[in-house]
Amino acid sequence: MRTIKHILILLFTLHEVNNYSQHFSFQHYSVEEGLPQSQVCAMIQDSRGLLWLGTKGGGLSKFNGREFTTYTKEEGLSGDQVYSLFEDNKHNIWIGTDNGVTHYNGITFTEYPISNEYSTLVSSIAQDNNGTLWATTPNAIYYLKNQQWELFVSNNTELNDNINCLFIDNDGVIWVGNDNGLFKIIDNHVTRYTTASGLSSNKISAICKVDEILLVGTSGRGVNINDQNGWKVIGNPSEIVKHLFIDDNKDLWISTQANGAIKYNLKKNSSTTYNQKKGLSVNNVNLILQDNWKNMWFGTSGGGINKYHGQQFQHYTKKEGYLDEIFYSVLGGSDNTVWTGTGHLGFAEMQQRLCCLPQSKHRLSQPQM
Repeated sequence: MRTIKHILILLFTLHEVNNYSQHFSFQHYSVEEGLPQSQVCAMIQDSRGLLWLGTKGGGLSKFNGREFTTYTKEEGLSGDQVYSLFEDNKHNIWIGTDNGVTHYNGITFTEYPISNEYSTLVSSIAQDNNGTLWATTPNAIYYLKNQQWELFVSNNTELNDNINCLFIDNDGVIWVGNDNGLFKIIDNHVTRYTTASGLSSNKISAICKVDEILLVGTSGRGVNINDQNGWKVIGNPSEIVKHLFIDDNKDLWISTQANGAIKYNLKKNSSTTYNQKKGLSVNNVNLILQDNWKNMWFGTSGGGINKYHGQQFQHYTKKEGYLDEIFYSVLGGSDNTVWTGTGHLGFAEMQQRLCCLPQSKHRLSQPQM
């Protein structure tokens, strides 16, 4: 009878230890941690592993994992509202601001102005297979030639109207999304796709590609996927999509305006939502990237950046300093420590073998129930 009792206690205790050690590994960085502004509109990791963040009014920040270094108009930026970032094939950083483009070679900032009477806000920057840089403003598309931005001229009058996104795939095809549909540009020839082509909406907000499958996000009509069967909507058909990202496992990550971030498994047609209840700082997510160490980063509107380590179990055994690996009691302390009793000789022996789990050195979010 005593043996059965001990087995039941042991099973219960192992369950409770796992409950304590399981966590949602979101780490928040905002103004309190040194980010100059909590609205992050652009984010890249450069070839050296540094994270670059564009903010809406606080300039450009470089994050080395420990501290932020901020650059503004005083250091040479063309504007303090940064909406796009891109590292070219020569490892230069191109910064799209509310007042044109700034080039950073690792030492100095150089402005590359855009002549546009309507708007000089640069929302996207990309590079094609020939090494040519492309940039978009709300009403125009440009390419860099002889160190100057040249206007891309097209006979399609629907192209340069409320441009939202720019994407260049591995084949060198240029894709543009605006409020009039999806546009494909090959050798200056423009093809337009709309709801008449099978899209769920003409308001295109994000574009990406995995293998030969094109994925298109819309503003209020979810994500469209194009395969051998044509266009179809995956996930929530009324989602307001802000950004699309493909991770190393070829899973799709969807940034949304109100529902956080969604991880979508394209093979299984299944999804997982990450929102404030799961540990995100806010539900309005502007963009997502994956760093060299497989961590996911979320740039938000009002909640800074969030780093996601992945939901995981932490194991505490003799290797981590425990005196035993058979636990008969667990107690949660008021200071977030966990006390465990070990041994086989009863309660008195357990009292003599109490040990304490160290608290994390990192500031992790607590899931909301």
